[in-house]
Amino acid sequence: MFFKKLFNRTEKETPAEMLRRLKPELFDETGKTYNGGVFNNSSESYLLNKDEIELFPEIDKVFYTVTDFEENFFQPLCSFNFKIVNKTWTGNAHFVHFYKSQSDAIDANSLVNQYGNYNVTLFKSHGDRISFIGDKKAFQLTSDELEYWTKTRNNYQRNKQLQRSNPDNFFKHRQLNISTIIRQIGSIPMWVQSDETPNSIDKEEIFFVGQMNVNSLIDEGGWIFLFYCPQNQMLIQVDQWT
Repeated sequence: MFFKKLFNRTEKETPAEMLRRLKPELFDETGKTYNGGVFNNSSESYLLNKDEIELFPEIDKVFYTVTDFEENFFQPLCSFNFKIVNKTWTGNAHFVHFYKSQSDAIDANSLVNQYGNYNVTLFKSHGDRISFIGDKKAFQLTSDELEYWTKTRNNYQRNKQLQRSNPDNFFKHRQLNISTIIRQIGSIPMWVQSDETPNSIDKEEIFFVGQMNVNSLIDEGGWIFLFYCPQNQMLIQVDQWT
């Protein structure tokens, strides 16, 4: 009987199945909520639906304090509740588009933070909202860069208005859906350049939240890779371009 049971075992559990068995408290009744960053198979990721995400949220719903700096240099792309990734987390995840200067006049090395290189940007989480942490010198744009950023801002506003006026037609016209724009939720990043996973400081846990194709949404920009450190309540954003 023992050997019969042994050789009639079910197939090996997937990472998702194993997590549901070992950590059922992380899941809601639908079984869709899981701990971010634990899956090692990029095909296993949560698929957002339109009701779970807010595209083009107003800036005062994203930033804890809104000054001219936030107004001029940050474009909120989307927000969703952290519980989608991990049932134990509170607050919202935010994908924000911006452009740091690439000019030689900017000493990028002096603006590197403890989590990574110049492409890594930090935001402090205040529950539903965030605040930028870093040196504003990175946003001292040259005249050419400012011209590019002005074009980007115009594209952002145009697409924001189109999406707000007719959400269904916005996706139909672009032949897109939410899962095309925002991918790998709770899974692992699919880097478009080299691996830039943020450094872990003092052994705190850093979880991957998901990645976003900015260009597919506003016709400008590259990819955003979003990470979260629950201990420090830090959103860590990595930007890459193809």
